[in-house]
Amino acid sequence: MLLADRYRCELSPVLADWFDKGPWRESGGGEYREPVSPQSLLEPAPEEIWPVLMCCDLLPLISNAAGDWLCVRIDDNNVMSEVVQWYHGAGDWLPWGDHVAEAILFDAALGQSPKASRRHAIPAEDPRPLAKNARGTNDPLLRWALSHVPAETAALFDRRHAGRQIIEGMLESHIAEVAVRCEMAVSLLTHWPREELRPLLKDDQSLDRSLLTRWSFDLDLVPESIRRRLQQETGMSAVQDWESAAKHAQQVCRLAPELAWAWEISGYAAEKLGDVASAIDAYRCGATCSVFTDQSIRLDTHWTTPESAKFSVARLKHHRPDEVQESRYLRSLCHRDVQQRRVETTAYWSELAQQFSQAKQDREAHRCYVAAAWDLGTEPLSTYASLLSCIAESADASEQFGRAELARTHRRCLRERYGV
Repeated sequence: MLLADRYRCELSPVLADWFDKGPWRESGGGEYREPVSPQSLLEPAPEEIWPVLMCCDLLPLISNAAGDWLCVRIDDNNVMSEVVQWYHGAGDWLPWGDHVAEAILFDAALGQSPKASRRHAIPAEDPRPLAKNARGTNDPLLRWALSHVPAETAALFDRRHAGRQIIEGMLESHIAEVAVRCEMAVSLLTHWPREELRPLLKDDQSLDRSLLTRWSFDLDLVPESIRRRLQQETGMSAVQDWESAAKHAQQVCRLAPELAWAWEISGYAAEKLGDVASAIDAYRCGATCSVFTDQSIRLDTHWTTPESAKFSVARLKHHRPDEVQESRYLRSLCHRDVQQRRVETTAYWSELAQQFSQAKQDREAHRCYVAAAWDLGTEPLSTYASLLSCIAESADASEQFGRAELARTHRRCLRERYGV
Protein backbone atom coordinates (compact mmCIF):
# COMPACT_ATOMS: atom_id res chain seq x y z
CA MET A 1 0.00 0.00 0.00
CA LEU A 2 1.23 3.48 -0.85
CA LEU A 3 0.80 4.85 2.69
CA ALA A 4 2.72 1.94 4.19
CA ASP A 5 5.56 2.58 1.76
CA ARG A 6 5.40 6.33 2.31
CA TYR A 7 5.76 6.01 6.09
CA ARG A 8 7.94 2.89 6.08
CA CYS A 9 5.53 1.00 8.31
CA GLU A 10 2.82 -1.62 8.39
CA LEU A 11 -0.85 -0.64 8.54
CA SER A 12 -3.03 -2.66 10.91
CA PRO A 13 -5.76 -4.66 9.12
CA VAL A 14 -8.49 -2.26 10.32
CA LEU A 15 -6.57 0.81 9.15
CA ALA A 16 -5.83 -0.81 5.80
CA ASP A 17 -9.55 -1.48 5.41
CA TRP A 18 -10.30 2.15 6.32
CA PHE A 19 -8.30 3.33 3.34
CA ASP A 20 -9.15 0.43 0.98
CA LYS A 21 -12.94 0.42 1.53
CA GLY A 22 -13.11 4.19 1.34
CA PRO A 23 -15.25 5.30 4.32
CA TRP A 24 -12.87 8.26 4.48
CA ARG A 25 -14.65 9.65 1.40
CA GLU A 26 -17.76 10.48 3.47
CA SER A 27 -18.56 12.70 6.42
CA GLY A 28 -19.89 11.17 9.61
CA GLY A 29 -22.47 12.21 12.17
CA GLY A 30 -20.25 12.24 15.24
CA GLU A 31 -18.02 14.97 16.56
CA TYR A 32 -15.07 13.60 14.61
CA ARG A 33 -16.68 13.52 11.20
CA GLU A 34 -14.26 14.89 8.57
CA PRO A 35 -11.71 12.25 7.46
CA VAL A 36 -8.44 13.09 5.76
CA SER A 37 -7.87 11.72 2.27
CA PRO A 38 -4.96 9.33 1.83
CA GLN A 39 -3.75 11.53 -1.04
CA SER A 40 -3.19 14.36 1.42
CA LEU A 41 -1.26 12.10 3.80
CA LEU A 42 0.99 11.02 0.94
CA GLU A 43 2.24 14.59 0.51
CA PRO A 44 5.79 15.36 1.69
CA ALA A 45 4.38 17.77 4.32
CA PRO A 46 0.65 17.12 4.89
CA GLU A 47 -1.17 20.29 5.85
CA GLU A 48 -3.19 18.42 8.50
CA ILE A 49 -0.11 17.91 10.68
CA TRP A 50 0.34 20.51 13.43
CA PRO A 51 4.13 20.41 13.89
CA VAL A 52 5.43 21.01 17.42
CA LEU A 53 1.94 20.93 18.98
CA MET A 54 1.44 17.34 17.84
CA CYS A 55 3.95 14.79 19.04
CA CYS A 56 5.95 13.49 16.12
CA ASP A 57 4.50 9.95 16.22
CA LEU A 58 1.00 11.22 15.37
CA LEU A 59 -0.61 11.32 11.93
CA PRO A 60 -4.06 13.00 11.66
CA LEU A 61 -6.96 10.87 10.40
CA ILE A 62 -10.31 12.50 11.28
CA SER A 63 -11.10 16.10 12.24
CA ASN A 64 -13.93 17.57 14.29
CA ALA A 65 -13.77 20.69 12.09
CA ALA A 66 -12.81 22.73 15.16
CA GLY A 67 -9.07 22.05 15.27
CA ASP A 68 -9.06 18.76 17.16
CA TRP A 69 -8.12 15.41 15.63
CA LEU A 70 -8.20 11.68 15.90
CA CYS A 71 -4.64 10.68 15.05
CA VAL A 72 -3.06 7.31 14.38
CA ARG A 73 0.22 6.48 16.11
CA ILE A 74 3.18 4.50 14.82
CA ASP A 75 4.55 2.16 17.47
CA ASP A 76 8.10 0.97 18.04
CA ASN A 77 7.46 -2.11 15.89
CA ASN A 78 6.64 0.04 12.86
CA VAL A 79 2.89 -0.66 13.03
CA MET A 80 0.31 2.08 12.49
CA SER A 81 -2.80 1.20 14.48
CA GLU A 82 -3.61 2.90 17.82
CA VAL A 83 -5.73 6.05 17.57
CA VAL A 84 -5.60 8.95 20.03
CA GLN A 85 -7.71 12.05 20.45
CA TRP A 86 -5.57 15.16 20.17
CA TYR A 87 -6.78 18.50 21.54
CA HIS A 88 -5.43 21.55 19.76
CA GLY A 89 -5.89 23.98 22.66
CA ALA A 90 -3.05 22.53 24.71
CA GLY A 91 -1.76 19.55 22.76
CA ASP A 92 -3.22 17.02 25.22
CA TRP A 93 -3.79 13.52 23.89
CA LEU A 94 -5.62 10.41 25.08
CA PRO A 95 -5.84 6.92 23.51
CA TRP A 96 -9.30 6.37 22.07
CA GLY A 97 -8.85 2.87 20.73
CA ASP A 98 -6.54 0.14 19.55
CA HIS A 99 -7.62 1.04 16.02
CA VAL A 100 -9.71 3.64 14.19
CA ALA A 101 -12.97 1.67 14.41
CA GLU A 102 -12.80 1.66 18.21
CA ALA A 103 -12.21 5.42 18.25
CA ILE A 104 -15.25 6.05 16.03
CA LEU A 105 -17.39 3.86 18.30
CA PHE A 106 -16.24 5.72 21.40
CA ASP A 107 -17.07 9.03 19.74
CA ALA A 108 -20.54 7.69 18.93
CA ALA A 109 -21.00 6.45 22.51
CA LEU A 110 -20.21 9.92 23.89
CA GLY A 111 -22.75 11.40 21.50
CA GLN A 112 -25.52 9.12 22.78
CA SER A 113 -24.85 9.76 26.45
CA PRO A 114 -27.55 11.92 28.11
CA LYS A 115 -24.90 13.53 30.32
CA ALA A 116 -22.41 15.66 28.41
CA SER A 117 -18.78 14.67 28.81
CA ARG A 118 -16.59 17.16 30.64
CA ARG A 119 -14.34 18.69 28.01
CA HIS A 120 -11.05 20.58 27.95
CA ALA A 121 -13.02 23.72 27.07
CA ILE A 122 -16.62 24.72 26.39
CA PRO A 123 -17.07 24.56 22.59
CA ALA A 124 -18.25 27.70 20.84
CA GLU A 125 -20.65 25.65 18.71
CA ASP A 126 -22.45 22.31 18.93
CA PRO A 127 -19.64 19.74 18.46
CA ARG A 128 -22.11 17.24 16.93
CA PRO A 129 -24.37 19.31 14.64
CA LEU A 130 -25.13 16.36 12.36
CA ALA A 131 -25.78 13.77 15.05
CA LYS A 132 -29.60 13.90 14.89
CA ASN A 133 -29.61 13.25 11.16
CA ALA A 134 -26.91 10.57 11.08
CA ARG A 135 -27.41 7.91 13.70
CA GLY A 136 -26.74 4.20 13.60
CA THR A 137 -26.71 2.80 10.10
CA ASN A 138 -27.31 6.30 8.66
CA ASP A 139 -23.83 7.34 9.73
CA PRO A 140 -21.34 5.94 7.19
CA LEU A 141 -18.34 6.11 9.53
CA LEU A 142 -20.22 4.43 12.37
CA ARG A 143 -21.65 1.82 10.00
CA TRP A 144 -18.13 0.94 8.84
CA ALA A 145 -16.79 0.86 12.41
CA LEU A 146 -19.54 -1.50 13.57
CA SER A 147 -18.40 -4.02 10.97
CA HIS A 148 -15.08 -4.32 12.82
CA VAL A 149 -16.36 -5.32 16.26
CA PRO A 150 -18.19 -8.44 17.53
CA ALA A 151 -21.93 -8.61 16.92
CA GLU A 152 -22.76 -8.23 20.62
CA THR A 153 -20.81 -4.97 20.72
CA ALA A 154 -22.42 -3.68 17.52
CA ALA A 155 -25.85 -4.43 19.00
CA LEU A 156 -25.19 -1.85 21.71
CA PHE A 157 -25.55 0.93 19.16
CA ASP A 158 -29.16 0.29 18.24
CA ARG A 159 -31.75 2.71 19.53
CA ARG A 160 -32.77 0.51 22.46
CA HIS A 161 -29.64 1.28 24.44
CA ALA A 162 -28.79 4.46 26.32
CA GLY A 163 -25.36 6.04 26.36
CA ARG A 164 -24.49 4.65 29.77
CA GLN A 165 -25.35 1.11 28.64
CA ILE A 166 -23.18 1.53 25.58
CA ILE A 167 -20.20 2.75 27.59
CA GLU A 168 -20.52 -0.11 30.08
CA GLY A 169 -20.90 -2.62 27.24
CA MET A 170 -17.79 -1.30 25.55
CA LEU A 171 -15.88 -1.71 28.80
CA GLU A 172 -17.02 -5.32 29.14
CA SER A 173 -15.82 -5.99 25.59
CA HIS A 174 -12.55 -4.06 26.14
CA ILE A 175 -13.40 -1.69 23.28
CA ALA A 176 -11.61 1.69 23.63
CA GLU A 177 -10.96 0.63 27.22
CA VAL A 178 -8.52 3.39 28.18
CA ALA A 179 -10.82 6.11 26.88
CA VAL A 180 -13.87 4.56 28.54
CA ARG A 181 -12.12 4.26 31.90
CA CYS A 182 -10.92 7.87 31.68
CA GLU A 183 -14.46 9.01 30.90
CA MET A 184 -15.79 7.08 33.89
CA ALA A 185 -13.12 8.49 36.21
CA VAL A 186 -13.91 12.05 35.12
CA SER A 187 -17.63 11.43 35.63
CA LEU A 188 -17.14 9.88 39.07
CA LEU A 189 -15.09 12.86 40.29
CA THR A 190 -17.17 15.69 38.80
CA HIS A 191 -19.42 17.31 41.43
CA TRP A 192 -20.82 20.84 41.59
CA PRO A 193 -20.28 22.70 38.35
CA ARG A 194 -17.92 25.65 38.40
CA GLU A 195 -20.89 27.93 37.73
CA GLU A 196 -22.10 27.22 41.27
CA LEU A 197 -18.69 27.65 42.91
CA ARG A 198 -17.56 30.80 41.09
CA PRO A 199 -20.14 33.22 42.59
CA LEU A 200 -18.98 32.27 46.08
CA LEU A 201 -15.44 33.33 45.31
CA LYS A 202 -16.66 36.51 43.68
CA ASP A 203 -18.85 37.46 46.64
CA ASP A 204 -16.32 36.62 49.36
CA GLN A 205 -13.12 38.59 48.75
CA SER A 206 -11.39 36.76 51.62
CA LEU A 207 -11.29 33.55 49.57
CA ASP A 208 -8.29 32.77 47.37
CA ARG A 209 -9.20 32.59 43.66
CA SER A 210 -7.16 29.40 43.27
CA LEU A 211 -9.60 27.63 45.58
CA LEU A 212 -11.99 27.13 42.67
CA THR A 213 -9.74 24.53 41.06
CA ARG A 214 -8.89 22.86 44.37
CA TRP A 215 -12.53 22.57 45.32
CA SER A 216 -13.46 21.26 41.90
CA PHE A 217 -10.73 18.63 42.25
CA ASP A 218 -11.54 17.39 45.75
CA LEU A 219 -14.92 17.93 47.34
CA ASP A 220 -13.48 17.23 50.79
CA LEU A 221 -11.44 20.43 50.50
CA VAL A 222 -14.63 22.53 50.39
CA PRO A 223 -15.44 23.84 53.89
CA GLU A 224 -18.54 22.26 55.41
CA SER A 225 -20.29 25.64 55.74
CA ILE A 226 -19.90 26.32 52.02
CA ARG A 227 -21.04 22.80 51.12
CA ARG A 228 -24.23 23.29 53.14
CA ARG A 229 -24.84 26.65 51.50
CA LEU A 230 -24.38 25.21 48.01
CA GLN A 231 -26.70 22.34 48.76
CA GLN A 232 -29.39 24.74 49.96
CA GLU A 233 -29.02 27.03 46.95
CA THR A 234 -28.83 24.32 44.28
CA GLY A 235 -30.90 21.56 45.83
CA MET A 236 -28.08 19.15 44.90
CA SER A 237 -25.96 16.95 47.14
CA ALA A 238 -22.44 16.83 45.70
CA VAL A 239 -20.63 13.51 45.75
CA GLN A 240 -17.35 12.08 44.48
CA ASP A 241 -16.53 8.39 44.23
CA TRP A 242 -12.77 8.27 44.62
CA GLU A 243 -12.73 4.53 45.24
CA SER A 244 -14.36 3.68 41.92
CA ALA A 245 -12.37 6.33 40.04
CA ALA A 246 -9.17 4.88 41.47
CA LYS A 247 -10.08 1.39 40.25
CA HIS A 248 -10.42 2.71 36.70
CA ALA A 249 -7.18 4.68 37.01
CA GLN A 250 -5.28 1.68 38.38
CA GLN A 251 -6.36 -0.45 35.46
CA VAL A 252 -5.21 2.26 33.05
CA CYS A 253 -1.84 2.31 34.83
CA ARG A 254 -1.47 -1.31 33.75
CA LEU A 255 -2.81 -0.80 30.24
CA ALA A 256 -1.10 2.49 29.39
CA PRO A 257 1.59 3.37 31.96
CA GLU A 258 2.67 6.41 29.93
CA LEU A 259 -0.50 8.33 30.91
CA ALA A 260 0.06 10.79 33.76
CA TRP A 261 -3.59 11.20 34.75
CA ALA A 262 -3.97 7.57 35.80
CA TRP A 263 -0.98 7.66 38.18
CA GLU A 264 -2.12 10.99 39.60
CA ILE A 265 -5.66 9.83 40.39
CA SER A 266 -4.36 6.51 41.75
CA GLY A 267 -1.88 8.33 43.97
CA TYR A 268 -4.30 10.90 45.35
CA ALA A 269 -6.96 8.25 46.03
CA ALA A 270 -4.34 6.34 48.04
CA GLU A 271 -3.53 9.54 49.94
CA LYS A 272 -7.17 9.96 50.88
CA LEU A 273 -7.12 6.45 52.33
CA GLY A 274 -3.97 7.23 54.32
CA ASP A 275 -1.84 4.88 52.21
CA VAL A 276 1.03 7.30 51.68
CA ALA A 277 3.49 4.59 50.59
CA SER A 278 1.27 3.54 47.67
CA ALA A 279 0.62 7.18 46.79
CA ILE A 280 4.35 7.89 46.61
CA ASP A 281 4.92 4.86 44.37
CA ALA A 282 2.22 6.11 42.01
CA TYR A 283 3.61 9.66 41.99
CA ARG A 284 7.09 8.40 41.17
CA CYS A 285 5.66 6.65 38.11
CA GLY A 286 3.64 9.69 37.09
CA ALA A 287 6.59 12.05 37.51
CA THR A 288 8.18 11.08 34.18
CA CYS A 289 4.95 11.02 32.15
CA SER A 290 4.40 13.87 29.69
CA VAL A 291 2.20 16.73 30.88
CA PHE A 292 0.29 16.30 27.63
CA THR A 293 -1.19 13.09 29.09
CA ASP A 294 -2.47 14.47 32.40
CA GLN A 295 -6.05 15.52 31.44
CA SER A 296 -5.48 18.28 34.01
CA ILE A 297 -8.32 20.55 32.87
CA ARG A 298 -10.92 17.78 32.92
CA LEU A 299 -9.72 16.48 36.29
CA ASP A 300 -8.69 19.82 37.86
CA THR A 301 -5.23 18.63 38.83
CA HIS A 302 -3.65 21.89 37.68
CA TRP A 303 -4.15 23.54 41.07
CA THR A 304 -0.58 22.50 41.92
CA THR A 305 0.97 24.25 38.89
CA PRO A 306 2.54 27.11 40.93
CA GLU A 307 4.44 24.45 42.86
CA SER A 308 5.41 22.13 40.00
CA ALA A 309 4.76 21.51 36.33
CA LYS A 310 3.31 18.13 37.27
CA PHE A 311 0.74 17.18 39.88
CA SER A 312 2.64 13.98 40.74
CA VAL A 313 5.82 15.90 41.44
CA ALA A 314 4.01 18.50 43.54
CA ARG A 315 2.51 15.74 45.69
CA LEU A 316 5.83 13.90 45.83
CA LYS A 317 7.46 17.12 47.01
CA HIS A 318 4.79 17.40 49.71
CA HIS A 319 5.61 13.93 51.05
CA ARG A 320 9.29 13.54 50.12
CA PRO A 321 10.84 17.01 49.75
CA ASP A 322 14.38 15.64 50.12
CA GLU A 323 13.83 13.20 47.26
CA VAL A 324 12.74 15.99 44.95
CA GLN A 325 15.60 18.25 46.02
CA GLU A 326 18.19 15.54 45.36
CA SER A 327 16.99 14.92 41.79
CA ARG A 328 18.10 17.30 39.05
CA TYR A 329 15.10 16.29 36.95
CA LEU A 330 12.50 16.72 39.70
CA ARG A 331 14.01 20.04 40.77
CA SER A 332 13.73 21.34 37.21
CA LEU A 333 9.99 20.60 37.25
CA CYS A 334 9.62 22.70 40.39
CA HIS A 335 11.50 25.81 39.25
CA ARG A 336 9.65 29.01 40.13
CA ASP A 337 9.98 30.27 36.57
CA VAL A 338 7.62 28.33 34.30
CA GLN A 339 9.73 28.98 31.21
CA GLN A 340 12.89 27.86 33.01
CA ARG A 341 11.18 24.58 33.86
CA ARG A 342 10.97 23.81 30.16
CA VAL A 343 14.52 24.93 29.48
CA GLU A 344 16.02 22.79 32.24
CA THR A 345 13.84 19.76 31.50
CA THR A 346 14.74 19.84 27.82
CA ALA A 347 18.43 20.07 28.72
CA TYR A 348 18.13 17.13 31.10
CA TRP A 349 16.52 14.81 28.55
CA SER A 350 18.80 15.97 25.72
CA GLU A 351 21.94 15.24 27.72
CA LEU A 352 20.59 11.84 28.73
CA ALA A 353 19.73 11.08 25.11
CA GLN A 354 23.26 11.94 24.01
CA GLN A 355 24.69 9.61 26.64
CA PHE A 356 22.49 6.74 25.44
CA SER A 357 23.40 7.49 21.85
CA GLN A 358 27.11 7.35 22.61
CA ALA A 359 26.54 4.01 24.35
CA LYS A 360 24.72 2.73 21.23
CA GLN A 361 21.48 2.37 23.21
CA ASP A 362 19.48 3.92 20.41
CA ARG A 363 15.97 3.07 21.61
CA GLU A 364 16.64 4.75 24.92
CA ALA A 365 18.18 7.71 23.09
CA HIS A 366 15.03 8.00 20.96
CA ARG A 367 12.78 7.91 24.03
CA CYS A 368 14.79 10.67 25.68
CA TYR A 369 14.86 12.90 22.60
CA VAL A 370 11.06 12.65 22.40
CA ALA A 371 10.84 13.56 26.09
CA ALA A 372 13.14 16.53 25.52
CA ALA A 373 10.55 17.91 23.12
CA TRP A 374 7.27 16.75 24.67
CA ASP A 375 7.75 16.17 28.38
CA LEU A 376 6.77 19.79 29.10
CA GLY A 377 7.19 21.20 25.63
CA THR A 378 10.13 23.43 24.76
CA GLU A 379 11.11 26.63 22.96
CA PRO A 380 12.10 28.26 20.67
CA LEU A 381 10.91 26.55 17.48
CA SER A 382 14.50 26.01 16.42
CA THR A 383 14.91 23.66 19.38
CA TYR A 384 12.12 21.49 18.02
CA ALA A 385 13.78 21.52 14.62
CA SER A 386 16.99 20.16 16.09
CA LEU A 387 15.22 17.61 18.27
CA LEU A 388 13.10 16.31 15.38
CA SER A 389 16.25 15.59 13.43
CA CYS A 390 17.76 13.75 16.42
CA ILE A 391 14.52 11.83 16.94
CA ALA A 392 14.53 10.69 13.32
CA GLU A 393 18.19 9.66 13.45
CA SER A 394 17.83 7.69 16.69
CA ALA A 395 14.65 6.05 15.42
CA ASP A 396 16.44 4.90 12.28
CA ALA A 397 19.38 3.63 14.32
CA SER A 398 17.00 1.53 16.45
CA GLU A 399 15.07 0.24 13.41
CA GLN A 400 11.96 2.25 14.23
CA PHE A 401 11.69 3.23 10.60
CA GLY A 402 8.07 4.35 10.69
CA ARG A 403 8.71 6.75 13.54
CA ALA A 404 11.81 8.02 11.77
CA GLU A 405 9.91 8.84 8.58
CA LEU A 406 7.03 10.45 10.46
CA ALA A 407 9.45 12.59 12.49
CA ARG A 408 11.07 13.76 9.25
CA THR A 409 7.61 14.56 7.92
CA HIS A 410 6.87 16.68 10.99
CA ARG A 411 10.24 18.37 10.45
CA ARG A 412 9.32 19.27 6.86
CA CYS A 413 5.96 20.61 8.05
CA LEU A 414 7.77 22.80 10.58
CA ARG A 415 10.08 24.16 7.88
CA GLU A 416 7.33 24.82 5.36
CA ARG A 417 4.87 26.24 7.92
CA TYR A 418 7.21 28.45 9.92
CA GLY A 419 10.42 28.64 7.94
CA VAL A 420 12.41 26.96 10.74
